[in-house]
Amino acid sequence: MNPTFFRYGYSVTNDALAFALQAGAMTVLLVGAGLLSALGAGALAALAFLTRYNAAVLLPVGIIALLAGGAPRTEPRRSTLAFLAGFALVSAPWIGSSLAHGQHFQLQFHHNIAYDVFARSRGIAWDEYQRVLQPQFKSLADVIARDPGAVLRRELFNVWDHLGLDARIVLGLPVAWCALAGLPFAWTDGLLRRLWPVVLAAALFFLSLVPVFHSARYSIPLLPCYALFAAAPFASARLTPRALRSAGPWLRSALALVPLALTLRSTVIETRRAMDQLPIEVLDCAETLRAQARPGDRIICRKPQIAFHAGVDAVGFPFTRTLAELATVARANGRALAVLLLARGRDAARLLVPARHHRGGAGAHHPPRHRAAAGGPLRDRARVRERAGVARQRYPAHLAHHARADPGGRLRTGARCSCSGDRI
Repeated sequence: MNPTFFRYGYSVTNDALAFALQAGAMTVLLVGAGLLSALGAGALAALAFLTRYNAAVLLPVGIIALLAGGAPRTEPRRSTLAFLAGFALVSAPWIGSSLAHGQHFQLQFHHNIAYDVFARSRGIAWDEYQRVLQPQFKSLADVIARDPGAVLRRELFNVWDHLGLDARIVLGLPVAWCALAGLPFAWTDGLLRRLWPVVLAAALFFLSLVPVFHSARYSIPLLPCYALFAAAPFASARLTPRALRSAGPWLRSALALVPLALTLRSTVIETRRAMDQLPIEVLDCAETLRAQARPGDRIICRKPQIAFHAGVDAVGFPFTRTLAELATVARANGRALAVLLLARGRDAARLLVPARHHRGGAGAHHPPRHRAAAGGPLRDRARVRERAGVARQRYPAHLAHHARADPGGRLRTGARCSCSGDRI
């Protein structure tokens, strides 16, 4: 069981849904034989596209596979038209409704490229990029014009860097080595010739991810192709000597258990780590906030789950560097704005912990800011839950000064809590 696939199978994200739709579209495309299956493949591809926009690569994959004989169709041209019709029947109403309600086509993906080239590669955090660099880039042309050489070098670097990260993080080295060893087997045994649309889809998905920073969850659509290569040696009769040909399938199955066992071990370790880092203390902090909440209260937070469980509205964390700036934003956002901060005794100093010192998750991309976060994995959850209601008894002195400056704007700590990264 692949650790990345398993984790995002139970996570509350759209990754599992997107992968199911992508895999469903490819399965119906390659297994079906009639016009209705082509229509269904197009509809599933459209749903995958509406779930994750880079799944738009399924459209050219389907067209090429149908016209070039990669899918078992007796009428390739009519099947291609049916595939396009299925895609349009699902995507067109959604796009039309969006346009009718005032939406317009506005691609912002060039900011991912600009951030990767001009910020992340130079140690500049995401929020700092948004504050300083983002206004300079209105389109992809602006990004390229800024430094064409830097863009080209970064994209070429990303090709090899993403492959290496996929091998180490997404697959794990045992399976990655199997996939590398499986390339010649897949070629000589005719596997690539029969299933080239799967490889084409993976290649286009991979290229769509090259311009942006690597994330294991983004590479989930590549898993079928990686698995195809990793399984190729164990499905090939060439792996066993001729003298043992009758026992070959059993020997190959036994050999396949080795990388599978190592992968299962990695999945167990990763699952334990992921479960340990879940921000369960948010529930206890939310109880304190809910008990104190008054009509109109809102909470400044990085992620809105604390506001959801506390029954108050959330306000995104502003680009602030001082408590005075944070207090100004709080007053500007209403008369009763609850601010969740880690500020009691010596803990007050941790308000200024730079996010780049946090471990794991998206916290690595965030700049110094005031927020409820510790500098590493949370180890003493029981102590956090025990003290979850303590800080409500008084303001942190240096924050209360700004709160008292404006009697109409009640600025207060909602709870004493902490977690790793940017989970609150």
